[in-house]
Amino acid sequence: LTRLVDDMFLLARTDAGGVPLRMTSLYLDEVSREALRAAEVLGNRKGVKVVAGALPEAAYSGDEALIRQLVLILLDNAVKYTPAGGTVELTLAERPDAFEILVSDSGTGIPLEAQPHLFERFFRLDSSRSRTNNGGGGAGLGLSIARWIAEAHQGEVALRSSSESGSVFAVVLPKAPQGQLVSKD
Repeated sequence: LTRLVDDMFLLARTDAGGVPLRMTSLYLDEVSREALRAAEVLGNRKGVKVVAGALPEAAYSGDEALIRQLVLILLDNAVKYTPAGGTVELTLAERPDAFEILVSDSGTGIPLEAQPHLFERFFRLDSSRSRTNNGGGGAGLGLSIARWIAEAHQGEVALRSSSESGSVFAVVLPKAPQGQLVSKD
């Protein structure tokens, strides 16, 4: 209940323009690894393997707490909708103009008719994918929060692909202007 209230409060504040970003120099690979470690705990409880794909060093300027929350939302959903024995993978890639974070799972996929609604507030999939079947609760706010976080960083989050063998969500974050980053040392 506390998480639901916190999520609703965050979305209400975003609607009112009252959530300032705390921009800092960070490394997306480190933030991603931290989120991955948290997701590994969730995966272990459910018998889902959570693994890291390529996570190259990626200097970035953004709100570290929000970026971590974005990655964790995607990992949490992937674990929830992946059956025991399945795998969730997190990868990070660098494009010429942006960084791309991919979260893929070996779950059952998302029905085509549900895909346009995934990022709507309070949208949840049918009862066969309900909280009693996916290992955790949710109010249908996570993906709308993830979208807000990506957009607040002038990026985007989208369902890249989905089939009966799993889904892939992609976050694209434009690179920070040169000169705003500090050394990793």
